[in-house]
Amino acid sequence: MVLLPLSLRCLGAPRLPLVLRPLPRVFPTSGAAASFTTSSTLLANPPKKANPQKGGNVKNLKAIAAKQRASSNKFQHKRKKRDIPERKRQYLDGQRKIIKNTIVLSNTNAPAITLPEMAKELAGNPETENTVFEIPGSVVDKLRHIEAFKTGQHWPYFQKPGTLVRKESTEIGAMINAVNEARLNKTELHERRILDGVKGSGRSILLAQAMAWAFQSDWVVISIPNSLDLVLGHTEYEYDTHWNVWVQKEYTAALLQRIHKANAPLLKNLKSTTPHRVGKTEKTFQTLLKLVDAGIEDSTVSHDIFMALIAELSMTDRPPVLFALDNLSLISRLSENRDTGFAKIHAHDLGIPNIFLSYLNGTKDFPRGLTIAATAPSPRTPDLTLALKGEKPGPWDKTDERIAPSIKGAKVVKCDPLRKEEVKTLMDWYTAGGIYKGAVTLETVAESYALSNGNPAELFKGCLRLKY
Repeated sequence: MVLLPLSLRCLGAPRLPLVLRPLPRVFPTSGAAASFTTSSTLLANPPKKANPQKGGNVKNLKAIAAKQRASSNKFQHKRKKRDIPERKRQYLDGQRKIIKNTIVLSNTNAPAITLPEMAKELAGNPETENTVFEIPGSVVDKLRHIEAFKTGQHWPYFQKPGTLVRKESTEIGAMINAVNEARLNKTELHERRILDGVKGSGRSILLAQAMAWAFQSDWVVISIPNSLDLVLGHTEYEYDTHWNVWVQKEYTAALLQRIHKANAPLLKNLKSTTPHRVGKTEKTFQTLLKLVDAGIEDSTVSHDIFMALIAELSMTDRPPVLFALDNLSLISRLSENRDTGFAKIHAHDLGIPNIFLSYLNGTKDFPRGLTIAATAPSPRTPDLTLALKGEKPGPWDKTDERIAPSIKGAKVVKCDPLRKEEVKTLMDWYTAGGIYKGAVTLETVAESYALSNGNPAELFKGCLRLKY
């Protein structure tokens, strides 16, 4: 009972405020703090040097490591390296271009076809129309020399080259006969023609037919197979102050070489007595063949020799001349060649196109001959298209005033589409040559005529596509 008053007395006693005493903070002594630095500790011991006697030399360590690797790889399978042969060049310099431009004119695997020969007596005869003729072998070699055959034509698919005589062929043959008659009568006659048509219409084939008849009639044939080589800008050229044109001597030398190969027997018998300018001197040659040889041997005077040859052939007692050019459209615009001011040179200011156009428009004439050109499907120059149609440009059109006079007076021969009779003749020829495997009936002829639209190139592609 005594504890109760004591407990009550404790509860009744006044409360004292609770005082929190802060604990003493413990700070590290200055002697234990480490100094801040990025350098190595000065008190650290230096690294121990390797003992050479215990194998601690670097060279010895590398040798030991090499022995360990050799022992570990001793029992592993060693993979033998394959001998890689040295890769040889597939084509030599210039070989790819030669293969691309190679033209095959005879296919020994093709079946033999008996065709009549394309003789000079058949030129201009309307009865020979719609007939396929074989080009004689002697003429084929000459046509090859002047590059009358083109890549992409039908020659590689037959055993011997043949061609279809059309209405346009008869017209060209009639002109050749007229010039031959003028030669017999000792009169002058110079014809000028332009072959125009769409792509694949047979313009180059007509040129080859004209050259074949000209060779058989003992004409001098001068052919520029592709005028693109003249205006593309990849042939050497320089300005000649004597002729006032840009001459291309290397190309002219190659042209003289083609003339030599195709016309050597005829030029050998033609005498030359007139002195001609060759470089800075005047020379006289015995024959026209030696004149041509001088330009082939020295390309620096090739343009002078070519102009001398043209002048010799323009005399009255010379044989007829066939002057031909393919792709007339390419020389009817600005060329890619540039002058000293880096301005494009007009194609008419180049030496060979300039002399050809002078004979095409009648500025110069051969006593007896034929100057003939074929247009190109692309690029079509609007000025040449209007000039061929005989139309005048509009008042606001930008025109080249040099194009229309360059072909003034030359008649246009339009290469029309094939007729159905000609389509049937060609399909019979393709069937005999193994190109067309189907039956040649009225239905198949009408179908091929409709699909090709009378285009000879498209007709051949269609028949060849059915074979393969």
